Amino acid sequence: MTVTRIVMAGLLAAALSVMSILAALPAHAADAVSVKAEELQGFARLRFQWPDAVTVDAQESNGVVVLKFGRAFEAALNDLPIQLPNYVALARQDADGSTLRLALKFPFRVEALTAANEVYVNLIPENSQRAFPGLPPEVLQREQAARAAAEKAAAAKKALALVELPDVPVRVGVHNSYSRIVFDWPDDIDYKVSRDGSRLDLEFSAPGHLKIGRLRVDPPPFVTDAEADTDSTNAKLRLTISPEAEFRMFREPTGIVLDLTAASEDAGALAALELNQDQFAGVLPSDAAGASSRNAATPVPVEPAPSATTPADEDASKEAVTMIDPRRIGRPDTARIVKDSGYSEEQVTDASTPSNAAATADAAQGAAEDVALDGTSDKVNVAAPNTAGDSLSVETPRIVKPSGESVVASGETNPEVVDPAAIDATVVEDAVPVAPSDPAGSVKARRRGDTVTFSFAGLADAPAAVFERAGHVWALFETDIAIEKPLLTEEHLRFVDAAEIVEADGLRGVRLRLASNALVTAQLEGETWSVAIGETVLRPPGPLAIRRGVQADGGGKLFAIAPDAAATRRITDPQVGDTLAIVPLPGPVRGVVSPRETVDLEVLASAHGLIFRPIADDVVISLNNEGQVAASRRTGLVLTANPRRPAAAELSRQNNIFAPGVVGFRLASGDPDDFHSGLATLNSAVAGATTPNERKAARLALVRFYLGYEYGTEALGLMRLMAEAQKDQTSDPEFVMLRGIASYMIGRYDDAMADLSAAALKYDPNAAVWRTLANVRLGRFADARSDVTRARTVISDYAPSVQARFHLAAASVSLGVNDIANVESDLRKVPDDGLDHALFAERTLLAGQLAQANGNPEEALSRYAQAVALDYRPIAARATLLQAGLLRALDANGEVVTVAAVEPAEGSENQDGAEGEAEAEAEATAVVASLDEAINTLDRLRFTWRGGDVELDAVAELAKIYEQQGDYRSALSVMRTVATQFPSAEKGREIADQMVAMFRRLFLDGEVDSLQPLEALSLFYDFRELTPVGRDGDRMIRELADRLVAVDLLDQAAEMLEHQVTHRLRGVARAQVAGRLAAVHLLNSDPGEALSALRKTRQAQLPQQVADERLLFEAKALSALGRHDHALELLADNRSDPARALTADVYWEAGMYAESGRALEDLLGLAWTRDEPLTNDEQFDVLRSAISYVLARESDGVERIRQKYFEKMAQGPQAAAFSIVASSSDGRGIAFRDLAREIAQVDTLDRFMKGYRGRYEAGQAGEGAIN
Repeated sequence: MTVTRIVMAGLLAAALSVMSILAALPAHAADAVSVKAEELQGFARLRFQWPDAVTVDAQESNGVVVLKFGRAFEAALNDLPIQLPNYVALARQDADGSTLRLALKFPFRVEALTAANEVYVNLIPENSQRAFPGLPPEVLQREQAARAAAEKAAAAKKALALVELPDVPVRVGVHNSYSRIVFDWPDDIDYKVSRDGSRLDLEFSAPGHLKIGRLRVDPPPFVTDAEADTDSTNAKLRLTISPEAEFRMFREPTGIVLDLTAASEDAGALAALELNQDQFAGVLPSDAAGASSRNAATPVPVEPAPSATTPADEDASKEAVTMIDPRRIGRPDTARIVKDSGYSEEQVTDASTPSNAAATADAAQGAAEDVALDGTSDKVNVAAPNTAGDSLSVETPRIVKPSGESVVASGETNPEVVDPAAIDATVVEDAVPVAPSDPAGSVKARRRGDTVTFSFAGLADAPAAVFERAGHVWALFETDIAIEKPLLTEEHLRFVDAAEIVEADGLRGVRLRLASNALVTAQLEGETWSVAIGETVLRPPGPLAIRRGVQADGGGKLFAIAPDAAATRRITDPQVGDTLAIVPLPGPVRGVVSPRETVDLEVLASAHGLIFRPIADDVVISLNNEGQVAASRRTGLVLTANPRRPAAAELSRQNNIFAPGVVGFRLASGDPDDFHSGLATLNSAVAGATTPNERKAARLALVRFYLGYEYGTEALGLMRLMAEAQKDQTSDPEFVMLRGIASYMIGRYDDAMADLSAAALKYDPNAAVWRTLANVRLGRFADARSDVTRARTVISDYAPSVQARFHLAAASVSLGVNDIANVESDLRKVPDDGLDHALFAERTLLAGQLAQANGNPEEALSRYAQAVALDYRPIAARATLLQAGLLRALDANGEVVTVAAVEPAEGSENQDGAEGEAEAEAEATAVVASLDEAINTLDRLRFTWRGGDVELDAVAELAKIYEQQGDYRSALSVMRTVATQFPSAEKGREIADQMVAMFRRLFLDGEVDSLQPLEALSLFYDFRELTPVGRDGDRMIRELADRLVAVDLLDQAAEMLEHQVTHRLRGVARAQVAGRLAAVHLLNSDPGEALSALRKTRQAQLPQQVADERLLFEAKALSALGRHDHALELLADNRSDPARALTADVYWEAGMYAESGRALEDLLGLAWTRDEPLTNDEQFDVLRSAISYVLARESDGVERIRQKYFEKMAQGPQAAAFSIVASSSDGRGIAFRDLAREIAQVDTLDRFMKGYRGRYEAGQAGEGAIN
């Protein structure tokens, strides 16, 4: 190449460079823009401050954010990667000067916002769940203040302009296939209309105040919003309409008309509406004339039809009538019409009768009339239908005629017109059924003003239930048709912000979450159920009255009349967590307006159907043949007393159905001759009775006699014969009460309560005596409490044996509510001459419970011992349980009691002869005063008393003692045995729950830490079926794995964590636990498995701590596998102390000694300058660094280490070793070689994992993200 060519080539290259630089410059002056960037909590924000407002478009693609501004700009962009080190890798401005490109380090989502002359760009990690942060709060406040000021100024200007503007009434009409809006301008004006998608703009040639209040509140179909704007020259209206709607606008004498209709109509549906014009001639309102020809530019109003029509007229009439749905001029709600119009129901007539046929025109008038939005309406005269020769049967409406006004007879063509205000126009306007083409089960949401309506197609025959509860609206249908999930758009979110499908127990439907408080309306129109949610109830439901009633056994119940109810369904409310009983009903719409609540049951308010929330377990919802839906329970609902009952009547009911002492108890007599003679006398009286009443009285006397001797079985047998002979006996309160007493005596406490709780006995104090006794035997102390007070007024009239039973029962009731004063009082009132062996034992037991309640454990234990010694087994069992429970409580509090010799129990002297002496002797020797003794007595009890609550209570108490003593295996074993044997018993289920709770306390709350690790592992495996499902179970297993690692059971720990990673976890939690699994594999010298665990659980975005930890594990695994270069690549960009230490280890393992020495020296940093001595790890690193420099033949490095650390190393245990290394320049000495060999044998893996093993031993592994 010649010199000339070389020079020319150089000049050409220089010219091209200059041209490229010039081309890169903007064609016009660029704006000076200041840029500020900062990393905030979970996102990054860039702020561009321009001289004035500018547009921006933000796009993200393949990790590059492109910001396209409306103008070119100049800014300092080189600092962006420095200001956003975790987000931006590179920033570059395009040649056009208006485009900025940001290369991102990770995938991010981008948001660009403008505020005045500022542009804000927010970057959020792609996997972040948070929403875009939007503008800064201070900017938002500034923008809102500016906007409020502008709106205020505009409103003031608009108000001033409206002062002189004329009012323009706006009327709306809802018809079968279209909606009509009429603007009643006072003068002829021009208009123009334009459309842009779903926006329709109307502009009039004159100013005016468009009265669109109702149009905004309750827009017709095809319209979702309306906004009027008036300036000094013209009025404007902006409508938001359905995208599929078509419009047409034309002029009529009454004003300017806008029609909105569907883009495509179902031809079959329209053909079905083409009815005989003779039936509907003249029915159309005047404004329907515009529909006579869809292509007519200026439609002409329809003239009243003559009595006979020509074929041409007939065709026109048919086309016009397709705009009127005859269902809309069917029967309106006459009850509401009568109420609203002030007419009497006698004035409601049927237009199908000959005398009233002409009234059809009036109904059509009211049905099709356009109602003025400002509250006024125009009367439109229409012709009467011509019914001559018509064979088509059409349902005609019921209409109202004012008093004294005659109805035009059939055949007259000019009837007297009824004021259409008498017809409820909302019957027409509210009804917008789903199109016939909608499939059954489809759900459409439509907003009209301040209401959103959900329409359910094809479910008209399905019974339904609609109600609101806990911020959710339920719409449920008894159907096999699958119901689709409604599609919610932005316009619906003001009312409902979430929807879900519900399917349970034969019900299908939706559950809608309310965005704010709202009212619910259910409607049934045609084939469609609809649910309206808004600020008002569109149409109140027919009321379902909840009434009080009495069951056959006298108990209370609640019921509603619903003859068409078919079934009761049950569904669980996930928001509250309880179960509801649903009774869906077919149409018409009926609901519970006022909810009812008792202690047993709640009846919820509903828009349609019956909804019950049982509170008591045995509440039953039943349907009977009398059309009742009844809520009841076995013992009757507890209903509030009727407040209207006079106090005197209440007292009269308490004045004893029969004398309180009528049952003469003769137990103290014990004379068999008295019994036999009395029995013979009464039997003779029964045999000699000649009339039914005499026979009844004699038999009742015999029943009382039997009961006096507690022969309950004989009494019941006689009463059964009486009931068979006279059916009305069972309604006699005296008979019912005696039967209840007899049932109590033979231990049939439920039967006794059924009789004694009859409504007629509710206020009787004698019945209260026996109800108290029966309820206490059943353990229903709360139920018995109200009866105790009433029974005290008559108990003194009873025999001592009954008094003793009652006062003991009353003491038990008072003890249950901690009413100590009444316990003491009742125990003092127990008559000694009324005590038998069983009652004496019961009194002793209650005396012990009273002592325990008074804080006297020594006396309590003594009384319990006495009760056990009396050897009445039911009482002895209860005393054993109470004794053990008290000892456990004392042991838990660290209290020690000394029980002195026990004196004979008060009243034991009343026991006869040797039996009493034996009992007294037993009382003095049967005291249990330690937990070990309590365990033995409970063990004996659970084997000698099989079945029932006593065995289960003994096991529960025994388990608590075992747990308190730390014997968890025994506690779990005894509970598992009983829970397995009694799975259906209520207490068996309670013990099963207690067993699971104990297992959770052990392995979640840390109680197992008191056990040796191997013992804890064995306990877990033996009872692993108690591991809870879900998050807690996963955490339990991970914490157990940590304990296994702490004792070097690495294979078992890896197995547990592998199961978690493979089957249980997702996302960040899976990645974190996989890191822990990798650590376990590394500790187990299995780097290949560690690397596999990490590679299988990679995830793009992780918390920094988790990501760093996984990176270190992966690098260590790679190094252990000999892939040192890969490990170093991973660690290259990580400058954390653990990463730098690991880098030094990798260099050492790879034989890269010079790099290892420098890495270790860098890791030590300024440790040589500190006043504190070096740690053991630092001394080890000093030695390794020096040895590395020696092996690398870097004498300068060895000298630096010697000068920095000679004094500090001389003060530590490694002084001799450091002296050997520092004095060796070539590494050939024997001492150096031995030392280097010793250092090399130190496993860097053990050193690296030492910190993680310590975390496992401390139970701190993996805290935070998943625990």
